[in-house]
Amino acid sequence: MPSFLRSLLSVILFLCGIIGLSLVAIQPFTLDQMPESADGMLHLHRLAAVEHSLRVGSSPWLRYSTGLVYGYGAPLFNYFPALSYYPGSWLHGLGLGFISSWLMMMVLYVWLAAAGMFLLGRLWTGSRLGGWAAAAAFIYAPFYLFDAVSRGAAPEMAALAMLPFALYSFARLAFYGRRRDFIIAALAFALFIPMHTLMTLHGTALLCLYALFLWRRADDKKRTLRRLLLAGGLPLLMTAFYWLPALTETDVIKLDLIAANLDHIDVRRHLRPLSDILAWPHTADPTWQNQDIPITLGWPQLILSALGLILTWKKSHRRWRELMLMLGGMVLFLILMNTPPSAWLWENLPLIAYTQFPWRLLGLASLLLALMSGISVWMLWTSITAGWRKWTLVILAMSSLLLYAIPWTYTLYYPPFRLDDIRDVHQFERKTGQLALSSYSEYLPVTTDERRLDPHRLTERFEQSGIISRLLPSDTLTLISQQWSATAGALRLDSAIEQTLQFDWLYVPGWTAERNGQPLEVFPSPQGLVAVDLPAGEFDLQIALQPTTMQSLSLFFSLLGWGGLLIVIAAWCRLNGPGLAPRHESSPPARAALLVMSLGLAVLLFKSLALDPTDTVWKTSRFGVHLADARPMANFGGQIDLLRVDMPSPETTSRQLRFKLYWRLHDEAIDRDYSSILRMRDPQGHLI
Repeated sequence: MPSFLRSLLSVILFLCGIIGLSLVAIQPFTLDQMPESADGMLHLHRLAAVEHSLRVGSSPWLRYSTGLVYGYGAPLFNYFPALSYYPGSWLHGLGLGFISSWLMMMVLYVWLAAAGMFLLGRLWTGSRLGGWAAAAAFIYAPFYLFDAVSRGAAPEMAALAMLPFALYSFARLAFYGRRRDFIIAALAFALFIPMHTLMTLHGTALLCLYALFLWRRADDKKRTLRRLLLAGGLPLLMTAFYWLPALTETDVIKLDLIAANLDHIDVRRHLRPLSDILAWPHTADPTWQNQDIPITLGWPQLILSALGLILTWKKSHRRWRELMLMLGGMVLFLILMNTPPSAWLWENLPLIAYTQFPWRLLGLASLLLALMSGISVWMLWTSITAGWRKWTLVILAMSSLLLYAIPWTYTLYYPPFRLDDIRDVHQFERKTGQLALSSYSEYLPVTTDERRLDPHRLTERFEQSGIISRLLPSDTLTLISQQWSATAGALRLDSAIEQTLQFDWLYVPGWTAERNGQPLEVFPSPQGLVAVDLPAGEFDLQIALQPTTMQSLSLFFSLLGWGGLLIVIAAWCRLNGPGLAPRHESSPPARAALLVMSLGLAVLLFKSLALDPTDTVWKTSRFGVHLADARPMANFGGQIDLLRVDMPSPETTSRQLRFKLYWRLHDEAIDRDYSSILRMRDPQGHLI
């Protein structure tokens, strides 16, 4: 067969393997319904805000979104990167609705995580089978599914999906030292950094320890260290435009104020005993609005990893011993950081307190356990001589990964709703009070008094256009001409008196104004809106949001980083041979891909046909019937759905009739009292 056709077949098998393996993991996102999750609605509406900002002509890298806070704008994306929402925005541009775009984006991140983990596992084991086992152990890790299904944390999923690519590319750079290895390593790390603020902090620390391990194993330590420092340092410079303002401009928003006043987001309040971190899965009940989902590590991954550590003491597997010990040590440390003895570290390590919830570190632990599981499966394969025993053991190991994770794939779904444009985002903010699409309005500027903002003031203007007028005429102000963009305006106006003009943008540092070419002071109004003092007369007025000094400086550093990358690429030469590379074993290429495809399909069929319709140890229903997907019979005030009424038997002779009503709340709380009233009438219509 020609090499081109072999390569094409290999790519097709790889893609089919990724899709087949992930069938159960992505099932919650394939029903064209929005899973009811802790943060999913927040991220869905952020996707709509990103799409709006890009459409109305904001800069490619968003900082200040004019669609947030009822349309007054907020600097959310200066601190919480928007990059993870871009694929959903592009999908929406192709014609998908926002909900479908968000669901497809979640599926893409599962596939991306599986692909990255496959490459990392294959690199360290030298086999495709090891890669597929690592991929299965990662995307079916309880924490990864908890992040995806129960939390709907798309940005954190995206960061976890990119991290295996960074680990893979850094190892290839240390092993082979080629120009393309350096380019891939630098770009993979540069893409990982702006995915999620907290995962960037944790993942970068993990990558540093991993790089130290690679350096320690190197034959030529000096050259390897130089390569790894360049691959790590240049992406930090290249992405300084994001992380430097995010770290240094926190005094502009209410982040520190929120952290100081909300005790329940103190990391130390969420430290748990080891029994919670290693808890067995609970039987899922998708009819519960807030079902108890354990935030744990997976026992199949733990058992496989422990077995792999034992196997490394066999003579034929010693080459993996250092790696497995290093990975196991990091897993133990991450587990320790979730327990009460780690409180001192959470109090004293810089920046780490912003983590809010220590269980976020279980995402890194799940990744490391997945790599250990992939290596363990490959060691088991090479330790057994009989062919049927090999396949039996591998099938049992990988099946346990998928079957164990099934309870984390069940969820309740929101009733159908519409999300068409930025006006629906404003309605979501009004309904939930989550201004700037943040849980505690922590991304509002410190100068904003949200109680004094009119939530409906801009509604009519946004019904006419995505780019609106930010200043309205009055008895004392005539707008002769006006031209607006997302964050700027050029006006010709006539002011009858000396007055203070308030523009319908929220104030942040960086707003500038000029009157007839002369600078004006811009300051926050009592509500927190952009304001300028204007004398009487006719003037040309320009107002715009410009980068702050730190944002400009960070952009300069990023340009230096990209320039340095080009210079290093041009001057690169192979520094040493592949002495570090793991020894490649003969592995079954097509058979391994067919195995995971068949396994994924078989578990999906087992779940759909045997588990979903009935009550089992994996899933049950407190109602005795499955109502998670039921269409409501009636809706009350947009807050409660009546799902079903079980009537008494027509043949009953009892003087007491029993009715059973099934309800579903839309939110965690309701704002009024409801009563259920049943009226009975005889065949003639008379009220009994």
